[in-house]
Amino acid sequence: MSLYSSGNVRSDLIDPHVNLQNRRVEFHLNADTGYYSNLRIVNLGATVAGKTFSKAAGVYALVRHAYLYDGKKEIDSMRFANRYLAFANTLNSNDVNVSLNRKIVQHDIGFQLKSNKRVGVLLGNGSNDGTSALSEQAEGILDLRKLFPILNGLVYLDTSMMKNLKVVIEWETDSKVIWDEAGVAINIIAPILVADEVMDEGSRNQLAKSQGGVAFNAIEHDAWNVPANLLAGGADATEVKTQSNKIEGFNNKYVSRVLISKAFSDKSKYPATVLSYGDLGSLAQHKEALAVRVNGMNLFSGDGIDHEGYKTKLLAMTYNTVNLEPYSNLEAVGIDDPNNNSVHDIGTSGIVANKQNPKVGSANWIGFSIEDRIRDLNFTYKRTNVKDGNTPQKNNEALDIHIYCEVQKQFMKSGMDYEIRYV
Repeated sequence: MSLYSSGNVRSDLIDPHVNLQNRRVEFHLNADTGYYSNLRIVNLGATVAGKTFSKAAGVYALVRHAYLYDGKKEIDSMRFANRYLAFANTLNSNDVNVSLNRKIVQHDIGFQLKSNKRVGVLLGNGSNDGTSALSEQAEGILDLRKLFPILNGLVYLDTSMMKNLKVVIEWETDSKVIWDEAGVAINIIAPILVADEVMDEGSRNQLAKSQGGVAFNAIEHDAWNVPANLLAGGADATEVKTQSNKIEGFNNKYVSRVLISKAFSDKSKYPATVLSYGDLGSLAQHKEALAVRVNGMNLFSGDGIDHEGYKTKLLAMTYNTVNLEPYSNLEAVGIDDPNNNSVHDIGTSGIVANKQNPKVGSANWIGFSIEDRIRDLNFTYKRTNVKDGNTPQKNNEALDIHIYCEVQKQFMKSGMDYEIRYV
């Protein structure tokens, strides 16, 4: 008989201990008891009439930074979490995204091919609209194992050892990141933490004794900036720009998988009404190449990741299932000029205002594995700037390059004490 069916587990609904409206929320778990690690946030949402949540992140767009603390000791954390969670939404199968996660996460990932050979969603998937009144349609569910990878290894949380266990979430403040428009008022609903508490003392003692050390991959963040080149062109109409960047945030850490996401530095460059994956997606760039040098050795030959087929294959090899809408990871559909009227729309979400769909080129993530301890990490980024009279100049604007690395750490237990350290 399982602990759940025997009545030895109670699902506690924990209200925020601290709730600073639209800024920060804290949940405190009870001391001297124990919980399973499948913590989840429910009632995650915001109230506003008729605006859609981020197409890439859904309600996860609300979560900017997240921390798991025991008092002042950080157990795990994720900075710029909404950007990483937007990519993580693609790591489900297409049917799961279309049939389930569009409803409980409120994103716009997953697709079906309609009879006219255009991409759309035929199922009744609800809406990712906010609402002026509380309703399930405006709210989602976030499994905290997505934010805190340590919870995938720590099956049991012993609060007789972690006496001041708390979850802290800092909210996103940019309405264009959360919604489909700029300047929309944010009114975040007070969420609820659901924690499965083990009620039987004998079961708690057994779980505590069986819980040993755990190895896990924390998700850590760093970034660099690519400057704008708005005067690109001249007689040849193109200009190749190369930039080398030494990244020190992962020094002396063992790094496994790496995810790179690219966004406009100036968020006003996204349109007032965001029809693409927006700031939480990843922008395709013209003739882009990324070379990676680890501890003095090139990770890839030649110019590195230097064409879209190789980039897509490498992303899929690194993360297995990656659910991307056709052409969302490419700069253009066929030979269509993204700035002019589009001709090709078969297999796409359709033409918008005579131009290719805004989703085209808004999901161009880069992923690969390093599997080494970092002493020296360098990225050489190259793109071709194109003469462009439009605003924004999609291939010429300043970019923020966000790097997320899986960094190996350990939870080490000794009696009623513990420590967390890098491997």
